[in-house]
Amino acid sequence: MLGVIGKRFGDAGLRDVLIESGIVASGSVNGVMTGKHYNRATRIFRIVYEALHGLRLNAFTESLNQEDYSIMRNTVKTLENKATYPPQIAEALGDHNVNSLVQKYEEFCQSQSTPMFSFWSSFLDIMQVVLNFIRATRTGDFSLHLASIRSMLPWMFAYNRTNYMRYCTVYWRQMMSLPETHPLIYQRLCEGEFVVQRSKTNTFGQIACDMAIEQKCEELIHLTSGHVPEKDVSMDILNAKASGQEAFLTFVKERLLTDQIDFFAPMKMLKTKTFKTTFSKETISQQTLTKYKARWHGCLMEWLFCSSLHLVMLQTFGEFARQVLDILLSVTRTGKCKRIDFVTNRYLPLSIKSVERQKRSSSGEIRVRIVSSKQKKTMQWKKFLANETNKTELVEFLFEEWVKSDYASKLQGISLYFVHGEICHSSDGNMTTVQEVECLCSTQEEADTRMLLHAAHASKEYDVVIIRSADTDVAVLGVSHSNGIPAKLYLDIGTKNKRRLLDLGEIATSLGELRATSLLGFHAFTGCDTVSSFYGKGKSKSYALFQKHEESAATMSQLGSAQNVDDALLEACEKFVCKLYGSTVKSSVNELRYEIFRKTRANSRSLPPNKDSLSLHVKRANYQAFIWRHALQPKTNIDDPGSHGWKIEGGSLKIKWMKLLPAPKAILELMSCKCRKDCSTNACQCRKNTLHCTDACACDKCTNQREELECSDDDDDDDDYVDNDDSDEEEES
Repeated sequence: MLGVIGKRFGDAGLRDVLIESGIVASGSVNGVMTGKHYNRATRIFRIVYEALHGLRLNAFTESLNQEDYSIMRNTVKTLENKATYPPQIAEALGDHNVNSLVQKYEEFCQSQSTPMFSFWSSFLDIMQVVLNFIRATRTGDFSLHLASIRSMLPWMFAYNRTNYMRYCTVYWRQMMSLPETHPLIYQRLCEGEFVVQRSKTNTFGQIACDMAIEQKCEELIHLTSGHVPEKDVSMDILNAKASGQEAFLTFVKERLLTDQIDFFAPMKMLKTKTFKTTFSKETISQQTLTKYKARWHGCLMEWLFCSSLHLVMLQTFGEFARQVLDILLSVTRTGKCKRIDFVTNRYLPLSIKSVERQKRSSSGEIRVRIVSSKQKKTMQWKKFLANETNKTELVEFLFEEWVKSDYASKLQGISLYFVHGEICHSSDGNMTTVQEVECLCSTQEEADTRMLLHAAHASKEYDVVIIRSADTDVAVLGVSHSNGIPAKLYLDIGTKNKRRLLDLGEIATSLGELRATSLLGFHAFTGCDTVSSFYGKGKSKSYALFQKHEESAATMSQLGSAQNVDDALLEACEKFVCKLYGSTVKSSVNELRYEIFRKTRANSRSLPPNKDSLSLHVKRANYQAFIWRHALQPKTNIDDPGSHGWKIEGGSLKIKWMKLLPAPKAILELMSCKCRKDCSTNACQCRKNTLHCTDACACDKCTNQREELECSDDDDDDDDYVDNDDSDEEEES
């Protein structure tokens, strides 16, 4: 049942609440949620049980009128005064006022029909069953034991606890039939003889029989497997020292004190048996079978992961802000710099990076509002950063912290430029003035492009600009835009001993003007954060083609020059893809796709894309390249991405992979599924491919069939005949 609780409520926020409250560490929470850490899980779930009861009781209290509220307060005080005298508590609980309040409380709980109230009230119901089961064991109450088992069964079936579903049902049925089948045994069990009482004073300390056997063992057992060795093996292990002492005295007597045996004569081995002796082997039907196989229970290794910034161990958001600034300043002082530009992303509702960000946040996210610098920092930093609102508020918090006079001593004369949202503020080295920098206020979404804008601004005052980033996009942007930035532009990458500076201007010179400017289009077309890549065609092979053919470099230089893709650019990109897939003759991806499939029967993902999919890919690459090419402009009028290879679906931006059907309609209608259920989920291949089930499918009670039109048989025959002719003509055309 503890595993049922974890499965039902863990992903509903309980896991995050337990970690953030400090009740359980992130490395131990899985053991609690699965119920494998029994004692810890029971204790933690009981804490949650009490907290939820308190919240529900508070809600009930607020719903009472003044008279009922006064009665409740007086009743609670009476119970508190009699808490140390059990007979008086029993008497107080039988009072009319108590019974009336309990009845009103139950009516209140039943009257609340909101989904959240019902959902978390079910936690109290399930945990109450667990506590009843524990109480039945501790007190030897067999009737309560069976009632608890019966209450558990629906939850076991609901959450697919297979073994419990099967065997608990049989167990409960057999125990319920004991009064008729074995009345004497049933009587003994009702007297409490299904548990063991180990303490004479603790009446609430009985335990299950199997647990008693595990806790009290008079025999020698294997530490991790629980195996009991044979008697002769146990005797050898326990008497090893005595046997060794006897052999030692014999050696001294026979070889040192007398000359009965030569000193260098072979030594007599005792052959003392160990646990290894229990792993004896027999040969049966030419197969070697091990008599006993140890059951290893995995040892949990806990590793504390700290990032290179050591930010995970910080306790409050204020400490985090100070630590981040210290790291920035340490990097700055190493290079003897006089200016820092702290550039961050903007997070738009409809962003072309939405798909990539969703992948990065696949493990879940939590929402935390930052209200003060003394607020405790979340323990789940990765989930915190997966939420875009959290990141936006964190950037605003850092700005509000760093402009305080307390941080002036840290800057020591270094100018700070801080980007938050569309706005950029700058401060002098003493934090005496903080002002908005209008020329750096930008509508750009990515920090990658905005860093180049800041680099161009800094180059007006400084001869050398260093960009600290590990992102490939930044390196490509820096090389392509290095000619437009007067200062020497370097990229600082790597950490510790592998840290190095790349001269981006020198790289651009070695590439040549054409390839340096076309590098943006090449990087977008062959795959980046926002544009997909070609399966099996990595950057190395694509770059070799890019370097070999001037025509390929010229094609890539055209990507991003305008927002819309014309036919000439699409045709040129199609030729590049044909070369990428090894054809120097064909210039049509459709023909090449057919030719490769005809010769190799290759998997569809290994084939070049068809022209329909490629045209959308080119649009996406062109859109991204256009944004990159305008990195030095603070504000650019950019079209809605919905018309450039993406689509708006469910309030977010999704990739539009194709405009045509994946196959001719006649072929799609031949697809069939073999579902045994009602085809209501994506397990059905027809539904997964957005198709309706047909008569060719083997499904039963299908909910994915197309609604039939009411037509006469004669009309159907005529229509079918005409439609077939029309469809043939359309396919030929």
